Order: sequence, then C-alpha cells, then structure tokens
Amino acid sequence: MSKTWSELYMDSYQEVTINLKRIKGIAIGFNTNVDAIYHMRSDLIVDLIHKLGIDSVALYKKVVKWKGSIEDPEDFIAGLCGCFEKGRASEWIIQNEETYNYLLENLPRERTLRMGGQVGIMANVLSEIGVPKVIVHTSTLPKELKNLFVKNKNLVIPIHDKNGNITFTQPRKVKRMDDRLFLHIISEIEKGDGIKLGNIKWI
Repeated sequence: MSKTWSELYMDSYQEVTINLKRIKGIAIGFNTNVDAIYHMRSDLIVDLIHKLGIDSVALYKKVVKWKGSIEDPEDFIAGLCGCFEKGRASEWIIQNEETYNYLLENLPRERTLRMGGQVGIMANVLSEIGVPKVIVHTSTLPKELKNLFVKNKNLVIPIHDKNGNITFTQPRKVKRMDDRLFLHIISEIEKGDGIKLGNIKWI
C-alpha cells in the first residue's frame, strides 16, 4: 500500500532532522524583529477614527484610493478599513517616526509580543531540532527580543569587540548591543467583525 501524504511528511521530517544534526552549524540572516500583535475590534477602530476627527466620507474616499503606504495615522485607518472590505491581509511600511510613535501610543494597550522575521523564527526552530550551532543575525537586541530567543546553548549571535575579534554568545546573555526596540505592528481582526460609520460600512 502506498504511503499517505502525512506519512511521507513525517518520514521526510525525521530524515531532515537527522541530517541537520550531522552538519557543523548554520548561519542565518536577515531579518529578525519583534512582532506586536494587536487584537483590533471594530469599536476600537471607530474610537480611533473619532479621536483623529476623520470625516466618514473623506475616509471612504481614502479607502477607495488606498495607496498601500502609511504616511499618517489616517492612512493606517484607511488600510484597516480596506482590509475589512476586501477580506484579505496586507502589509504596509510606516513612512515616518512620528506616525509610528502615534500608533504605539494610541493602539490598544493589550498586545502580544512574539518572535518575528524569518531569521528569528528559523533560528529558534533550528536550535530546537538539534542543529549543533545556529548563528543568527539581528541588527538590534532589546530585552524584549532577547526573551523571545530560546535558551539553548547552540543558538548564538556573533559579537564584534573594539579590536575586531568575534565571539559567539547566547542572545539572552549578550550585554552590550544596540537595544533599540522596533516593533512590527500586526493588527488582527476577528472574522465577522465590521466597521460602521453612519451609512458607510466596511464588512
């Protein structure tokens, strides 16, 4: 009898993990970041719309002409409404620090921090499945990110000293490195939720 897809998957996983343990190590980069998950309900978004003093008709026009870039808080709201309407995920770049800081100050206080970026996620996975040494890249290492790396000794970050020498240190034990925190803001919305402003709806 031929094997099912699930059986073939399990066989390949076991074979890969065995082979990965035979190599000396893996270096991975770029990028590593902290994902901040905000659970956005429609009422929270409406409150933010009122706080910003956004006219519903003007907002509707902005959603229609949405350009996929965040230059001010209104662009962020327009993007959320557009995602409601189209029922799909989207990714945008915040173009300035002022808007980024405004969002951090005015989005819901409740949020979940998790490891983000392909490199950060894969570093933890490869470390957990037993690769002898996993060398990971990150441009900054704030305490929030330190705590998201697994504690395994086989996971290390290359650290350069003033003489140009390199040492490999477990991320949680690194003492001197750029500790600025840059969050990747992720807004999650429950299925079936929708925004209503007068006669205008995004559902």
